[in-house]
Amino acid sequence: MKNNEKMRGDKQGMTNVCAICGAQINLVQRVKLIDGNYICLKKCKNMGMPDLNYTHASLETVLAHNRQVSEGTKLFTQYFLKEGSMGRLQKNVVTKGKNLYIREDMELIALAYSDYKTFYFGKQFLKACVYSMANLERCEPDISRICVDEQERIKKGLRYSFRNVEGLSEFFVEDSKRKSTKEYFDKLIATQKCNKQKNFHDTVQSDVAGDIFKI
Repeated sequence: MKNNEKMRGDKQGMTNVCAICGAQINLVQRVKLIDGNYICLKKCKNMGMPDLNYTHASLETVLAHNRQVSEGTKLFTQYFLKEGSMGRLQKNVVTKGKNLYIREDMELIALAYSDYKTFYFGKQFLKACVYSMANLERCEPDISRICVDEQERIKKGLRYSFRNVEGLSEFFVEDSKRKSTKEYFDKLIATQKCNKQKNFHDTVQSDVAGDIFKI
C-alpha cells in the first residue's frame, strides 16, 4: 500500500529524490533527465554550466559534467587569471566572443562565466570548462533563439564541438565578430594539423634512420 502511494505521488509530480544529493524535491525544485532520474535545481543543477541541456542528458553525463566544471574552474583560476587579482586575466589570454578565453601557448580553450559585483570588488569567475585545442572538432556559425519579455531575440555566434570530452562537449557562444573568430580558429586548427603531420614525419624519419643504422 505504501509503495502504491509513493508511485502515485511520483506520477502526480508531488515528490522525488535527487539522484545526486538525495534531497526530497517537488515539482518546482527538480529537473527530469532523459534517463528518468531527477536532480534538484538549487544545488546539483546549479553546479553545472547553463549550456548543458539537462532534459537531454543522462545522470552519467551530468555527473561527468560536474567533475568537468570542478576541475575546469581550478584550471581556469590557475592558468587564465592573475594570482590574487580579483578576476583579472593574464596578459597572454585571448578573449573571443562572450565567455570564451584562449591560451595559445598552452593550447587551451575555456568557457567561463563570471559574476559582476561592484566595480570595487571587480569580476569573479564562478564556473569554467577547459578544453584542449587538439580536441576542437568544429567551429561553425550558428544562431540561438531566446525569449525575452515574450519577444524572440536572436543571438549570432559560433557553435563549438569537441571530441574526447565527457560532460559538456558542445556549446554556443554569442560573438558579434564571428567571422573573424572563425578565421582565427580555422587558422589554429590548420596549424595544429601541420604540426601533427610534421611530428609524424619526423618520427617516421627517426625510425627509418634507426633501422638503417642497425643494418
